[in-house]
Amino acid sequence: MPRRLATSAALCLALVPGCLPKPPAPVASTATTPAPTPPTAPPARADRNDGVTYPLWGTLRDPLNDTRVEFEGGKLTMTVPPGLHDINPTLGGMKAPRLLQEVAGDFTLEVTVTGEFAPGPKAAAEGLPSFHGAGLSLWVDDKTYLRLERNAWWNPGQGAYVCYTPLYEIFNAGRPEPTNPGVGTPAFFGGDTTRFRLERSGQYLTTAHSADRGATWRAVPRVAATLPNKLFVGVGAVSTSAEPFVVVFEDFKLTRK
Repeated sequence: MPRRLATSAALCLALVPGCLPKPPAPVASTATTPAPTPPTAPPARADRNDGVTYPLWGTLRDPLNDTRVEFEGGKLTMTVPPGLHDINPTLGGMKAPRLLQEVAGDFTLEVTVTGEFAPGPKAAAEGLPSFHGAGLSLWVDDKTYLRLERNAWWNPGQGAYVCYTPLYEIFNAGRPEPTNPGVGTPAFFGGDTTRFRLERSGQYLTTAHSADRGATWRAVPRVAATLPNKLFVGVGAVSTSAEPFVVVFEDFKLTRK
């Protein structure tokens, strides 16, 4: 019986005009409605800067768009996360971050590089050594480029780090040039900081490195290279490690001649 009454009442409320009681008159409210809070923009991420141009240093090319780049007090810090961030068309691909700017004709380029260069024994991909490297870059395209870097990689046979003294790699139209860098231990670099110099004079490229911020230099044999008048130069960081890689660049100097 209560269920039937409820049903009849429901029908009355829905169907019979005047069955519903009149609603009370609205009462004016004295409360104020707070203004809506404007949406806040998400904080800028230092690891999503592919294509950003940094004054003096150049434009960031970060194919994976995952390297953290910070600039403070004249120093530029790159934090490369674990993973395959290599520059080598025949090994780990062309995914390393670099800062490049266009230059025409002859020039001299210098930078100081500081880092731990301890990639650990585990590589980010099978078949590759665990490697860290950072220094100067000369860039025409993905098949023609030069790398001059401080570096270290894990040698499992020795159970220790080894390095090129320094890494001096040139690819021309996809083929490596015989630069013949030596191999030694990281003690070769004499501390955590190395300064590099790259000079173009006509068809010749001359490079050098310094353990005392440029007070004295150790030259690398110059090479002859047929390159276009306009190309790109700058700095870069390479890692094939399962560990992050933090490197600091400072005292960057590009002299156009």
